[in-house]
Amino acid sequence: MLATASQWTGCTAKLSAATSAADPTGLLPLHYLAKWGPADRLCLDILLLTNQDAVLERTGEGETPLQLALEG
Repeated sequence: MLATASQWTGCTAKLSAATSAADPTGLLPLHYLAKWGPADRLCLDILLLTNQDAVLERTGEGETPLQLALEG
């Protein structure tokens, strides 16, 4: 059974809150994915759809997700 519109809205709101929560060092879920994987396109799509601003967020050390991905 497919989710209703209200269920989908509630789900995306919870995902948005979860993907916007940084750990004590300033790392968001997108930072973790960029640095340590897994390299799963679906995970990346979900993180970006629910928190597009995360690509610009810097860690406590000033690193963006792209910088972490380049470091590996």
